[in-house]
Amino acid sequence: WVYFVAFSADGHYLASGAADTNINVFRFDAFDGRAPRTALVHVATFSDHDGIVYSVAFPPRCRPDDDTKGVLLASGSVDGTLALWRLAPPHRRDDAAAVPSKMT
Repeated sequence: WVYFVAFSADGHYLASGAADTNINVFRFDAFDGRAPRTALVHVATFSDHDGIVYSVAFPPRCRPDDDTKGVLLASGSVDGTLALWRLAPPHRRDDAAAVPSKMT
């Protein structure tokens, strides 16, 4: 079950928190062609929580194009922890380059 979703302020990312203790992150990719369309691409799964993830949030000024360090994401769980994640900048291929900073 998905309990929480959040869009990044720039609209490039969508994160979800779920009962399986995972945070899934998706990126919206635009395709050129006759009919413009957008694809939702899965870029990362973070799984450092020990309980249901009830909260995910991006900072209010999320601008990955201007940030060489990537996009920050916070998550909270019923296990009493808060984790901070950093997604790699979009110009890099390793979107899931993140190490959690876990706090209780």
